[in-house]
Amino acid sequence: MDVIPNDNYKEMQEKTAEAMFDPKSGDRFHEFFSFWVYVLKRTDREITIMEASSPCELPKDGRIWKGTIEQFRLRYAYKGILGYSVMLCDRGNDVTGWLEDEKIEESFGF
Repeated sequence: MDVIPNDNYKEMQEKTAEAMFDPKSGDRFHEFFSFWVYVLKRTDREITIMEASSPCELPKDGRIWKGTIEQFRLRYAYKGILGYSVMLCDRGNDVTGWLEDEKIEESFGF
């Protein structure tokens, strides 16, 4: 697992933007360490993620969402300014099996 250092905010923003355009299975994003987003699966066009709010037990308490990569970016992009409401925390988490016996509860639909 590659932990993203958080001592440089601009670097964190750049790494987050990079991950939003090229999400990988095992990426973890956070919103002030109280809301978590894990990338579970990625194809050329689609992404499956799990969202959960603290306190939680993962993957049991997560909600699974599926949509296009563009919908993923738009979901977390600020509407009036550049940036995202979540920050990349680390990459390479083992999310093996988190999709097993789970159903896609909703799609990103706007």
